[in-house]
Amino acid sequence: MYTPRIINGKLVLVDVDDSNDCINNKLYWDIGTPDRNLISWFMRQTTTPTTVLELGCGSGDNAVWLSKQGCHVTAIDFHDSAIEKTKQLANHSSVNVNVIKQDLIKDAWINQKFDLVFDRGCFHMFAAEKNNMTHFVSNLKNCLNANGIWLSIIGNKDPYKNGMGVEWFLSANDIVSIVEPELQILKFKAITGDCISEFKMSGWLLVCCLRNQETLKN
Repeated sequence: MYTPRIINGKLVLVDVDDSNDCINNKLYWDIGTPDRNLISWFMRQTTTPTTVLELGCGSGDNAVWLSKQGCHVTAIDFHDSAIEKTKQLANHSSVNVNVIKQDLIKDAWINQKFDLVFDRGCFHMFAAEKNNMTHFVSNLKNCLNANGIWLSIIGNKDPYKNGMGVEWFLSANDIVSIVEPELQILKFKAITGDCISEFKMSGWLLVCCLRNQETLKN
């Protein structure tokens, strides 16, 4: 399993097992708070989503926050540590989250439609293989209901010439070429995101829907 690590001051991709998937004893995807881009988007909606699928739920902060907003949340991750953390946080927060361990490349995707599919740093982890990204988008498309939205936070490759993040981040052209054949892009902008609490990275905020749908556009 490939995962980010900080080595000599740079964020790089290394091959580790799940038990060692951390930086300074902190899971790299655990920023300890719900994603601010998700919160900002969600709070602007006049019609909020009822059913939500989170791909790569990490420590469960986003899934639990969404559940607290009244959403019915299904949270998926490949890592045992992520599954356990999400279950513990949901239990501690007294909310219901349907937590599923799943390999999004090898396993069949959940056979259910959702108002919102959210991922933070999951889609770009398949950047090494174009076929895997195409597979990801095709399966995700089948999880959207008629007015469903995909909201994705993606590592931005464009600002970096060498080193940090290049191995698994995506350029604007990478994203558009993979996504547009399947989905309509409603919003696509550069952001600064949190990878871990000590480290800021350039990212993309991507909002998509099924083609030819009038939906939640902001």
